[in-house]
Amino acid sequence: MNNLKASQAIQVTQELNKNNREREVGGLIEVMQKYKIEQGLVLVQDLKKETEEKVDNKKIKFVSLWKRLLEE
Repeated sequence: MNNLKASQAIQVTQELNKNNREREVGGLIEVMQKYKIEQGLVLVQDLKKETEEKVDNKKIKFVSLWKRLLEE
């Protein structure tokens, strides 16, 4: 089992706002750096507008949870 490698980093939150954004994104970035993952995903319960941005040279997508579940 030592050969396992993280391939994806996902953060899930009910709401993303100015009060919790730093915590939610910061935790995701920390995991991405630790496991050398270039792209991360933040799933938000009811996100009005999907976006994508670079943070610390890492690409992060912000996606509505319901849309992601429909894709699966």
